Amino acid sequence: MAMAPLFSQFSRRGFVIVMPLGAILLILARMIETDGQEPLAGMRSRLGHVCAWPVLFFIGWAGLSLIWTPFAAEAAIRYVNLMALSLLLFATIQSLGDHTRIANLNLLPIGLACSLGIALTLNWTGLANTNAATDTTMTERLPVLTVILMIPASTWLLSRGRWLVWMGITAIACLTLLLQEAVTAVIALSVSLGIYGLTLVRPAWSRLVTLISTAMLVLMAPLLPFLLRPVTKFLYGSGDLTMDALRAWGRLVQKEPLRLLTGHGFDVSMRAKIAGLIEAAAPRGLLFEIWYELGFLGVLSLVLLFIAAIRYARHQPPHIAASILSSLMACFIFAVAGQASMQAWWLTLIGLLMIHLVAIAHGQFHTQRPISQSPMGRPQVARPVL
Repeated sequence: MAMAPLFSQFSRRGFVIVMPLGAILLILARMIETDGQEPLAGMRSRLGHVCAWPVLFFIGWAGLSLIWTPFAAEAAIRYVNLMALSLLLFATIQSLGDHTRIANLNLLPIGLACSLGIALTLNWTGLANTNAATDTTMTERLPVLTVILMIPASTWLLSRGRWLVWMGITAIACLTLLLQEAVTAVIALSVSLGIYGLTLVRPAWSRLVTLISTAMLVLMAPLLPFLLRPVTKFLYGSGDLTMDALRAWGRLVQKEPLRLLTGHGFDVSMRAKIAGLIEAAAPRGLLFEIWYELGFLGVLSLVLLFIAAIRYARHQPPHIAASILSSLMACFIFAVAGQASMQAWWLTLIGLLMIHLVAIAHGQFHTQRPISQSPMGRPQVARPVL
């Protein structure tokens, strides 16, 4: 799993296939170690967790919306895939041991550095443009994967005090993203690192900024086409594509206001555009799709999940709390920008991020060694142990 950046750079399907195989191996190893008791026992105990109820409500409401979606067969297939991936992720997280070896956690920065080095070389020499498949994979997925996996890599390196290694990997990542002209990825990386630093200095402010930027923005999304239209017209003119998207969104809100409660059904927005049910100029991204597909009840479950994650981060160690909030912001930015949807590679990447964060949390220092007397009679400094 730590070599995920290398798989995604050269194969579209390799990342989606190899990651679940690695998760299944972890689950089987845990079952053998515990004589079949885990991870099922841990999964049952976690159902009462504060973050579990919004997820269960979201999954249940999305399944119920299949009744009135106009593309029931296609949406049902996507829903089954989502359920299978969610169960696999849940079981994998419960299969992780209580303590993670340091050598295993070092593999993520190594894999990310190797991938960034290859990507930087290909972009710098222009060889990336000679292979259409590699070029498409790199330009579409590598920037997103780089930013998402930079967060757990940064968490591990900074929590271990390896500042020089972290600065080197960050510099290579920024240079690679700039050469690829991945504007959204640069913004997401900058914001996530800013939230990370703010959490270490002012955790209360960081939680407030994250809450306003995610939960409040999602709740106010139906008002955005009316609030942003004057500003967009002033900045870009009335003929800009952004203005067309806002007009199309506003007409949908005015045409079917009651649909804001129930939505049109799970996984319907893109197919509705192709079928001509909605205007092709309608926007993409989380803010439009969550309201159009699942309505207020789906939005409510998502907002409750944001709030639960932010509250959970409040009780974690500084670096773990910073990684949770910065991951939430980075994923939210990509989702709003339309670069992330219910595709298999994006859901797999989110699962991989969560697995790494849990593994890093299990690899942090938990206790202090007792102070012992040195031969010279002076007490030695206590060192933390896993």
